[in-house]
Amino acid sequence: MTPILIRMDMSKKNQSVLLYEKIAILEGKRKLELVALQEQYACLIDSARPSNLLKQSFFEVYHNTTLNKKAIISTITSFVVGYFSKKIIIGKSKNPRKKLIGDLLQFAVPLVVNKFNNSDVEEEDL
Repeated sequence: MTPILIRMDMSKKNQSVLLYEKIAILEGKRKLELVALQEQYACLIDSARPSNLLKQSFFEVYHNTTLNKKAIISTITSFVVGYFSKKIIIGKSKNPRKKLIGDLLQFAVPLVVNKFNNSDVEEEDL
């Protein structure tokens, strides 16, 4: 009977050793995954900074060949014209009615200018 007990004790020790080895392997794997997760978090934070978002946006717009450069210029022009028309009409007035009229002008003028520019672009395409 004693040899059977010895075998059971040895198998329990082997199982304990295997269990500790597996635990050590899993802890090592967990540490590696934690380091990888921290690196991914740092990359995410870095890429989500406003300056990097702007750089990426400008890079994509500049290198995107499907965008029509004339359309971008006409859109920018229309917004600039709308802004300056508001500034010319309102000036430094604090009158709420004038401000409302200026806001409407700032919204409406770019639409008109953009339609005018788009009609020119369509005529060039024909």
